[in-house]
Amino acid sequence: MQKILNIIHQRLVEAKFEENILCSKYWYKILKLKENFNEEEAWGLLFDNLTWLINTNTITTNELQQWFSRTELNVHHIYTRGHHHVKDDKAVGIGTASITAVGHSWIVLFDKAECEAFDTTFVKGFNDSRFALKNCSGEAYENCTFKATDFSKVEAWDNASGEKSGYSVILKH
Repeated sequence: MQKILNIIHQRLVEAKFEENILCSKYWYKILKLKENFNEEEAWGLLFDNLTWLINTNTITTNELQQWFSRTELNVHHIYTRGHHHVKDDKAVGIGTASITAVGHSWIVLFDKAECEAFDTTFVKGFNDSRFALKNCSGEAYENCTFKATDFSKVEAWDNASGEKSGYSVILKH
């Protein structure tokens, strides 16, 4: 993980990230970890900022799968394939992962990952991901497709598209 942290740091330096005052808190955490490396803190920082790192092209989902084993990623709630159940927790789906989420969960999807969510889960989908909500909230970006049922709400951006039923609402931007 220390090697990966160094790669991320170097890419951010090349992008002149240290000059961005809005992200200074993240920058200082990276510098602190470089000085005094802690494996779990590094994983926490990666997970908490993964959406931003991927969407700014600082890292790719393919690189994540090359750098870490499936087991390492699964331990840190980053799923690449297979089906996973998440309850009252956070998770990231990349590749072809399939997630069923319940309770107060928070799920982010990339690539062709998919999620079926219930209760009060929040789902955010990018790329060609898909999600189905029942009494949940979500945001869809790029080519994400979704279905909102019962009392769900989805904000859709870019070319995202979906359908609704019951008392659900879609806000298309």
